[in-house]
Amino acid sequence: SKRTLETDTNLICLEQKGAILDFTKAITKNPNEATGYLSRSHAYHQLGKLDNECQDLKKAAGLNHPTAKNLLLQRNCNF
Repeated sequence: SKRTLETDTNLICLEQKGAILDFTKAITKNPNEATGYLSRSHAYHQLGKLDNECQDLKKAAGLNHPTAKNLLLQRNCNF
């Protein structure tokens, strides 16, 4: 079948939504592990969900993940 930008965008959205579900399961199992929140924030970023992204970055930063602290500043998340 012919691939289009719309088709590619829809596939990316599905992949990111699946990733969010997977990361949410990991967070449920290990709520004090910052990597799950950071990874999920990347998926939210790809979908343009800034509020969700910032919420996860704040949680990861609160768990002392250095990358999350830097991304909070880069993404202009309110503290």
